[in-house]
Order: sequence, then structure tokens, then C-alpha cells
Amino acid sequence: MNHELWNHVVDIFSPPTWLCPVCGAGTLIFVDKSYRSEPDSNTRRGWGHESWDPSCDSGYFSCLLRCANAKCEEPVLVAGRYKTDEVPDQQYGSLAKQIQYPVSLIPPPSIISIPDCCPSAIADIIKISFSLYWMDPGAAANKLRLAIERYLDYKKIRKTGRNRKDWLTTHHRIIDLGKYSDKNKDKSDILLAIKWIGNTGSHNELSRKDVLDAYEMLEHVLALEFSPKNSQIQALAKKINKKKGPVKP
Repeated sequence: MNHELWNHVVDIFSPPTWLCPVCGAGTLIFVDKSYRSEPDSNTRRGWGHESWDPSCDSGYFSCLLRCANAKCEEPVLVAGRYKTDEVPDQQYGSLAKQIQYPVSLIPPPSIISIPDCCPSAIADIIKISFSLYWMDPGAAANKLRLAIERYLDYKKIRKTGRNRKDWLTTHHRIIDLGKYSDKNKDKSDILLAIKWIGNTGSHNELSRKDVLDAYEMLEHVLALEFSPKNSQIQALAKKINKKKGPVKP
């Protein structure tokens, strides 16, 4: 996973290599003449003041990206804030340029890969988090925590204690998952780390790096659980173990 693709600062005219959220094959490119910007009230109040300069300019922007795959061409609406800053220029030394900070992409690019066979109860929650990531990273981390709960449901990890009256916390359910096998213990350790990040997002501000770390760990768990390649390898191993020798084609 390349964290650099998901910086909060973006050159929207030359966007990162985001994959199309619909076809997953084409990259998103800027649509010419789609960029619109509007200065905010602080900028307008500063116009005409003797100390005003272009670096004081800030406001809001919107534009369109489009999938470069000719068989898809899905549009993506981007909106957010901009600030003006000086950037290096070979001819003039420096130039004032609007720097974009997206807060909304509709539909949002997928930050991590979700295997096709991942249950919708898990996948849908993760997809919602992709939208929240740009506006509120902490809220996105909370959705990942919810995705963990859905995953535990998929694994049929019990929700109540032995008396079936006391509800188990997500923490206890993750620990229970790790008791079944070494493979589940590895997943349990990773899910516990994601849960701690999600808990922090409920009470404190999270950095984007924190949330991207959670995404990267969750992607690893999903690949272990739902990747077709892993499933094929596991099936092959079962056949060999059952026969106690090589399997003929």
C-alpha cells in the first residue's frame, strides 16, 4: 500500500494514480475546464487592504476527474478547500498557486483492495470509510472498527458470555478469535491493533498516517481470509495432507 497516494494535499490538475472506484482498472484524470473555485469570506474582506498579497487567498474548489478507461469513463466529483502558496518556478523564481485539500470525492477511490468474495456486510462498511477518510479520518477509523465487528460475526465469534446474558466487548471477541489456531492468532493481533486505532479516533484526533496504518493492516487480514489464491493454496494443502503425498493433476 502506497501511503503517498492518500495525502491530504493534492495537485488536483495532476492527481495521484487513483484507480477508478467503479471499474478498478483505469486511473482517474483531471477533466479540462472543470475546475471552479470561490474565495472565502476572509479572503474577500482582505481585498484592498495594503498588506494583502496572493498568499492570503483561500476558499473552496470543485472539479471533475474521469476514469481513463474508455470502456468506463466514470466521473468523480471532487470538492474541498484551497489555499494559495508560493511554489518554485524556473522562470520567475516563484509563483502563487492554489493548493487543494480535498474533503469529498464522490464516488471515492478505494484506499485498499477488497477481495471479491469478501461478504458485503464487511465490504460495504469499508467502502463507507473511504468517503469519510477525506473529511474526518477519525470517523473512517471508527468504520474500520465496525468492519472488524462484522468480520468477527462472519467468523461466528460469540457475542455473549457463557451465561448468554453478558455481552462481550469487541476486544474480548478479538481475543477469542485468536484462541482457535495460530493462523487466527496472527489475525487477532492485527485486528487488536486496528481496534486501538479506532478507539482513539472516537475520543482524539487521528493523523492520516494512523488511519492509513489501520487500512494497511486490515487489507492484510482480508487478503489472508478472502484472497482466492490463499483459498486455492489452502485447498491444495488439504488434499495433499489427506492423501499424505503429492496430488496428481
